[in-house]
Amino acid sequence: MASTGEERAPPSWAAAVPWMAARGLFPADRALDALSEGLGRCYTMLLALDRLHGVMRLANARRLTLLVLGPDAREGSSEQELAACFEPFVSALVDYREEDEVDALVVVLTLVGPNLPHDGSFQRTISAARGGAKAHMHVTCIPLMLHEEEATARVQLTEGEVACAFAFNAGLWGYDSWASSVAALGRMSGRVPLVVTSYNELEADEDAGVLEEMGLDEHSDWSWAPEANPFAATRQWQNSLGRTAADNWWWQCLTPAALAAR
Repeated sequence: MASTGEERAPPSWAAAVPWMAARGLFPADRALDALSEGLGRCYTMLLALDRLHGVMRLANARRLTLLVLGPDAREGSSEQELAACFEPFVSALVDYREEDEVDALVVVLTLVGPNLPHDGSFQRTISAARGGAKAHMHVTCIPLMLHEEEATARVQLTEGEVACAFAFNAGLWGYDSWASSVAALGRMSGRVPLVVTSYNELEADEDAGVLEEMGLDEHSDWSWAPEANPFAATRQWQNSLGRTAADNWWWQCLTPAALAAR
């Protein structure tokens, strides 16, 4: 695409739907409930990276390295499902790439979590819907928690500084092991931001409370406090606790680097 250098990521589903339709990035007859279920993670990632770094700068770099912590069956139970989950993010990102960029963008996605279907790597090549830009998506699956020694060592071998880590519907409040993994992320070089999504406002507040109990400061360590995610799934349900829930309904972003000194 021919860029003016001022493009930003779509800020909501209302803006994203015509943006995607104009680029042929989804079937025109797809209902919003299905669209938001299938693409919510991708556009959550795109908007978060735009807020943190600027999507144009990342799209026109040579390499983008990201972590996804604690993925489960919602992200995928096979290589094919994992690829289908994250390919739309790379497709949207590469559409921002300048036409005169000769080299393909390399997007490195390292998925770390015990519920991953296998230990290994795979690659996909993705072309922009318009123009000739391309991206190579390199996905590595590490079926361990980040704080486990082997996982930490393998992540540290990943080429390129990590731009962001994502934990979708993490439930930090419900699993004690998350504290160790967040601390491990804080010890990584580069002050890696962490985007955490939650099923509802109450769980987002509980996640924030866990992070504060670890020693993070609500005024200095958060890029944005818990708030409604513009790219939450539109379908809602009642969970086992009787709470109204939706996929990635709330989100927050923090940098746990301060934990390394505590």
